[in-house]
Amino acid sequence: RVAREDRVYVRFEVPESEADGVVPGNTAKFRVFSHPSVSFSQDLKLTSVSGEGRQLNQSDPDRYFVGLAEISSQSAGGERLQPGMTGRGKVNAGSRSLLYLLIGRPIGAFILKFLY
Repeated sequence: RVAREDRVYVRFEVPESEADGVVPGNTAKFRVFSHPSVSFSQDLKLTSVSGEGRQLNQSDPDRYFVGLAEISSQSAGGERLQPGMTGRGKVNAGSRSLLYLLIGRPIGAFILKFLY
């Protein structure tokens, strides 16, 4: 079976602490290390988000959820995405109130660290 060359899947690893706001349909953007000056963001939306957080490796205790998006392999600048390319990206996880960011997160982290 031959793989499609016109579209590729982009995999986003979302930290568990940020995963509550990440749902299919959220917008995203990314850059690949081989084309650092090109941002891929044209109509890029998550198509699925994993239901289970997993560790990326044994030495990292943090858990990550996987979000997938499908995109054209050809960018507006003419660069071509290939399977296996790596880079960095951002997923829009919605907005949160300043009060939550200043108080809710530290309290949640404290409860998880010391009470469980």
